[in-house]
Amino acid sequence: MKNFFYYLYEQGSYYKHRLSMWILAISSCIISLNANYLKGQVFLEEYLKEGLNNNESIKQQTFLLKKNMYSLKEARALFFPTLSLEGNYSYAKGGRAIELPIGDLLNPIYSTLNELSTSAQFSEVNNISEQLNPKNYYDSKIRWSLPIINSEIYYNQKIQKSAFNMQQLELQIYKRELVKDIKIAYYQFCQMTEEINIYENGVKLAKEGSRINESMFKNGKVNRSVVLRSENEVSKNEENLFSAKLKLKNTQAYFNFLLNKPFDSHISFIDFEISDINKDEINEDSLGEREELQKLDFASKIYNYENQSAKSYYLPKMNAFFDIGSQGIDWRFNQNTRYYMVGVSLIWKLSLGGEELYKIKKSKANLEIIKSKQDEAERQLKLQLLTAINSYKEVVNSFYAIQKRLSAAQKYYKEVEKQFKEGMALYIEFLDAQNQFINTNLLYNISYYDIKIKYAEVERASASINLSNY
Repeated sequence: MKNFFYYLYEQGSYYKHRLSMWILAISSCIISLNANYLKGQVFLEEYLKEGLNNNESIKQQTFLLKKNMYSLKEARALFFPTLSLEGNYSYAKGGRAIELPIGDLLNPIYSTLNELSTSAQFSEVNNISEQLNPKNYYDSKIRWSLPIINSEIYYNQKIQKSAFNMQQLELQIYKRELVKDIKIAYYQFCQMTEEINIYENGVKLAKEGSRINESMFKNGKVNRSVVLRSENEVSKNEENLFSAKLKLKNTQAYFNFLLNKPFDSHISFIDFEISDINKDEINEDSLGEREELQKLDFASKIYNYENQSAKSYYLPKMNAFFDIGSQGIDWRFNQNTRYYMVGVSLIWKLSLGGEELYKIKKSKANLEIIKSKQDEAERQLKLQLLTAINSYKEVVNSFYAIQKRLSAAQKYYKEVEKQFKEGMALYIEFLDAQNQFINTNLLYNISYYDIKIKYAEVERASASINLSNY
């Protein structure tokens, strides 16, 4: 391509200045890329790190991961002893009572004794009525308890651990999606930047062509239609430039949105190496380490643990406890009110209505559902990878086809340009050849970024990006 530029530059024709401006426009998009390629990669790597650190969706997923971590720690804490301070106070009046006929039993005996002893030494006593509800009674204690047999907390800990692992995978999924989105947004920004550069130079060249045609019209070398055609070319390029600038603003805003930055923040841009095309054979049958499949594996484990927990309903729950406290009337506290107690509590619950059996059947149905989802998800992910690979191959093939078209457009332009100088071709034919050459160069530059975009989709579909680098 350089040889063609040099050829154009060496022409001593009346379009020499115009062609030299095209040389500058197109060469600025293709030449001097090798020295800047590594810098461009460095910029992109820095943006990826910044995006993963600042993106709001990633932050939200990180908070959810912390929440699941605390849930897991809470489940593990249930295996440890608990210490509690318990107390109650009651005041009652009325209700049931115990009748003790003390007077009826003792008074006849006391009366007989008094007669025998000829004294009043033994006085009469009254019957007693004692209220059963405690009046002004307190019971306070410190209880230490420890679960000995409890299948529910065992399986709950397993479930929470799987849920934590699932959230870790969910965070990885968000990161992979964000890496892909940032890459694509950056490549689109590069596309639009190069497109704007080409259109800006196109406007300059169109204006220069219009000026030259105006001069030739005044000298009677061309008719008025040529001047009008060249003016129309200026308007067309200005319209393309305006549209490209608006698209660039939208692309810039979206890229900064992904990085959680102000929409108009500056984006560093350095051209990439056009020859940097990944030609390695991509395995269409490998899904890499797709977190989506791993996530479904943990979901299957959760339902399996729920099933096991439901099946263990026939096992009893047993706790050991140790109490130390005080209980008494009228807030008395002495050696007679203080006590300690050691014991074991046992609960064995059997549902006569079949409640637990239905739980088992429900958890089993959930297992069957998740297994079906696993098979479906694997097929979907394989289809996604296959589609991404085929799209990538398509744009690569298109890129090489554009290279051939560029060579043909170059030769065609050279021939028409020669004929135009010799008066054997019309200006509109020369302009058509020139537009074909420029448009092909535009496609040649932009198609490279299409390759980068499609390869970013392949990386996502195959989960081949090492997230630990970010």
